[in-house]
Amino acid sequence: MRTYKKFRSPIMKSTYLILLFIIFLTTLVGGQNLAVNSQLMFNGIDDLNDSPVDIVSTSDCGTLILMNIESFLTSSDIVLKKFDGFNNLVWTYTFPNNGIDISYKLILDNSQNIFIAANTDSFNTGGQDLIVISLNQNGIVRWIYNENINTNLDDVPLDIFVTSNNTVFVCGNYGSQSGFVRSLSNINGVLINTYNEFNTLSGWSSTMLKILETSNNVVIILNGAVLSGIGRTNILYFNSITGTNNGFSNWSNCWNCGESYPIDFCKSVSGDIFIVGERIRNGDTCLNVQTSQNFNSDFYTIPFSSLSASKGLEILFNHNGDLIVFGEFDSDTISTVIDKTIRILRFNSSGLLLNNASIGALDGINQHFVTARKSTTSVGSISILYENKINSTINNRILFKLNSTFNPLSSIQFNQNGMGLNLGEQLAIDTYDNILCLGMFEKPNNTTDVDFFKLTSYNFSNSLNNTGINQLTCSYNNSPVYYWFLNNSPFDTSTTNYLSINQSGNYSCVFLRNCILDTVYFNNAILGITSILNENEIILSPNPFIENFGIKSNRKISQIIIYNIYGQKVEEFLGVNQTQFEVNLINHPAGVYLMQIVEENKTIVKKIIKE
Repeated sequence: MRTYKKFRSPIMKSTYLILLFIIFLTTLVGGQNLAVNSQLMFNGIDDLNDSPVDIVSTSDCGTLILMNIESFLTSSDIVLKKFDGFNNLVWTYTFPNNGIDISYKLILDNSQNIFIAANTDSFNTGGQDLIVISLNQNGIVRWIYNENINTNLDDVPLDIFVTSNNTVFVCGNYGSQSGFVRSLSNINGVLINTYNEFNTLSGWSSTMLKILETSNNVVIILNGAVLSGIGRTNILYFNSITGTNNGFSNWSNCWNCGESYPIDFCKSVSGDIFIVGERIRNGDTCLNVQTSQNFNSDFYTIPFSSLSASKGLEILFNHNGDLIVFGEFDSDTISTVIDKTIRILRFNSSGLLLNNASIGALDGINQHFVTARKSTTSVGSISILYENKINSTINNRILFKLNSTFNPLSSIQFNQNGMGLNLGEQLAIDTYDNILCLGMFEKPNNTTDVDFFKLTSYNFSNSLNNTGINQLTCSYNNSPVYYWFLNNSPFDTSTTNYLSINQSGNYSCVFLRNCILDTVYFNNAILGITSILNENEIILSPNPFIENFGIKSNRKISQIIIYNIYGQKVEEFLGVNQTQFEVNLINHPAGVYLMQIVEENKTIVKKIIKE
């Protein structure tokens, strides 16, 4: 993630919410559509800069977007916005002051409480002070922790984590020389314990990079350190309840042929720790993966020529337990423009390399910088957000999707104005494999704005071609909101899944199916003829029923038409001419059915339930 220290974050002049019911901006590659499902653009004050920070999917299909918004040329604000699944703004939280506030990381705990790791000069103690802000899911502040770790240096948080024991850990560095770890109570933000790794040795610097929780009440923190110009990799161990430091493992000997530096780590189901980073060995730069099973040798190393720089950027496990490693290398160092080419590796649980793929043109013109990447949780596909440098002033943002064996599925390219920088900053994937893409684009006046895209590979569209009878029903009850349209114009704003109609026409209902926008069409819905008959004049028995039910009336029934909950006609009985009639729906699924019963030129609608 880029950190724009100069971006002093903004008061927004306007926010444009675009709810796209028509899928657009698609590029077909390999037979699968990757489509923009909805979009948000944050257009700030024209002569100021806005920078994206982080994006998180919430359990109610919503999205949290964290930004640093430049409010004046000498100040910035931390802005967090919550949107529902339709991209309607739910609430906004702003941490403002007259100086500089910068956010770095956004997470949720299991109760959907929100945590922001940031720093600020609000307290005028010298440098940027550490702050941790916790809000509930409604955007109400639970607590704020602040600390001036070093009077003259900036305190920069790099990661934040909430343990299963409800302890909040935050780590980072100050002055790019010394690392820090703080543990806080999730209940009230009270400080539990502190740990600093000071610059006490000549040429020594330390940075706490990332936090994970293991078993047996242990939290581990990835520590990248440099001693006398030689990179080192350490793991620090903390008690997840008390926050106390329980020592460290020095993994410098694993990469002992030169300078090494960790970048990311993850853990397997069995608890083994895997580290990815870079190492300079005998003049070569290598992409490295290291496992805790064997501290004295490399799990996997890809050396390139001495003219080619490479490093690992992210490491994680997919849904099958395969290890996925993302990295980049300089594919052309002879040209005046160096190509950054993306490399992806997949290993099985035994460390066998299964797939090795590269993405990016080797043409000496384009630069491909990996900016965000993630493996999905359900189908194993991999989404990569990267930048394609066209020339010195223009670059595009490209989202590329691969299947689990790295075969291309689809790609999509973004450039808001056809010019300037279009940077991809963050990529998140929700539990339904929707892709949340947060980026930044440069405007013609060289200032920047933030934008967000929600993408999906699933294009739902249910044309039912049915006849409605006074009430239409969209039965996807997991959606929090429904929007109804008549002949493509907004018709009803009740946001319920039932719609009473008073005119015929083509109706449609837009809703969320598994956090994805979907539409059900009720074509040629015909207004039924209602009667004023007493409900007791027609008896349905039994109701609910299993296979059969009977209809009894004090008038002769001429015809019976039965519709399912979508308004589709499922059965029709004409010329009945009886006061009693038995209906068999054994071949139809359980659910709610509506009956249009006509007797003596009058019509009544009844509801029947099949179990």
